Amino acid sequence: MSSIAKDDYEQDNKLGAEGDQDSVEPTRDTPRAATVRPELVYTSPKAFARSFAARWRSVWTRPFVLSLLAGQLVSLCITCTNVTTTELVSRGWTLSTTQGIFFWAIPVCLFVSWVYMRTKYHWTQLLGVFICIGGLGLLVASDEITQKGWEAVSRAKGDGFMIAGATLYGITNASEEFLVRKRPLFEVVGQLGMWGFVINGIQSSALEWRGMKEVPWTGDIIGLLMAFTAAMLILYTVAPMLYRMASSAYFNLSLLSSDFYGLLRLQHYRPYWLYFISFAIIICGLITYFWHSTPEEQGILDPKAPSYIDRKRMGFSNVDAEQGIREN
Repeated sequence: MSSIAKDDYEQDNKLGAEGDQDSVEPTRDTPRAATVRPELVYTSPKAFARSFAARWRSVWTRPFVLSLLAGQLVSLCITCTNVTTTELVSRGWTLSTTQGIFFWAIPVCLFVSWVYMRTKYHWTQLLGVFICIGGLGLLVASDEITQKGWEAVSRAKGDGFMIAGATLYGITNASEEFLVRKRPLFEVVGQLGMWGFVINGIQSSALEWRGMKEVPWTGDIIGLLMAFTAAMLILYTVAPMLYRMASSAYFNLSLLSSDFYGLLRLQHYRPYWLYFISFAIIICGLITYFWHSTPEEQGILDPKAPSYIDRKRMGFSNVDAEQGIREN
């Protein structure tokens, strides 16, 4: 290894070690922090191994680990909603759900995020997306091999609704990421919950009132509804945090592993071996997504308090100032 390459390698390692400490103040044109990844050195096998190990260590920062865990948590919540929905349908409820929308929602989310925030994607991020989709393809292949598919009543209509739902899902996720980067979490989540309650209440009252009257309100149904609500609560509480720590695209990629978690509830089912390989490939894709870029570089985090909060703070400051003058 030449002296010039060695000096460059040592400088890259120094930058990588200091990457977690160096940060750029967030402005309207820069992300909230920029961590420098150590460069890969190809001058010799030993230098490449050392630089690869340094790059690997730089990936496992606190924001990335939290993003990875949060993504798997929301994936598990999606599995819980599917399980409770399946059990409720078997007991007389009619709640529709599917996991196939996550595939098409990913490119939609990437595009809408670029439209909103002009997000720049490194080629390693696109590679991570393709790796995750490849893992999903193995899941589909294992279902075909084990003949677990169902005959479609109307394939064209079903595919059309699937694409429309996935498109809207990707748009809403990217839109929520844009909002949580600009506004406080309590405002975004509070508004989402309030308007969701109003709109869903109106829809349920208009379209499902007869089914609610006829369904048997037994203890197991009430328990499943509470479990479904708890899973949705965790999902919509953690998702905005994941949007800030990573991105909405990373959120959708994480959901691809939800099919694997669905196997945990099947007691008498022996999973096909491709399931485990597909799960490992999806996790590798999630790591590859941030192999070069960092979670902090995915968007500008500049939340601003609502105007009524500022007015209250100014009012409290004026009251404290008046009390101080009176005491003096």
